[in-house]
Amino acid sequence: MTSAARTSSALFLVVLISLFVGCGSSTKPIAVQLTSSASALDQAQTATLTASVTNDSKSAGVQWAVAGGGSLSNMSTTGATYVAPSSVTSAFRASITATSISDPSKSASVQIEVSPLPGITTTTVPAATAGIRLFSDD
Repeated sequence: MTSAARTSSALFLVVLISLFVGCGSSTKPIAVQLTSSASALDQAQTATLTASVTNDSKSAGVQWAVAGGGSLSNMSTTGATYVAPSSVTSAFRASITATSISDPSKSASVQIEVSPLPGITTTTVPAATAGIRLFSDD
């Protein structure tokens, strides 16, 4: 084999190896994590929500959605506040979802149980008879 042929073969091997090495360096998929400060609330209470997105080269964060009741306030690309309705007649489960802006196919959800305030009942008792003499000593 001539010197030029060896150089061409070596160059071909270097290019081939570079192609194979390049195939193994794929990017990791985006993942969304979501946490809540509470899993259960009474009416009119709030919970702090925190989202993080890993492997997002754009650092775009998340969009927020709520289903089942209640609302979201103070929304940013990394956090929000869930606000339970001010009046609840029966318990329900709200579902809050954080969806990656860079890859909308990636999301995470939390559920929060919302309950009405406990009912308070009162009962009227008869007047007390303490200190009243019911029998005579006669």
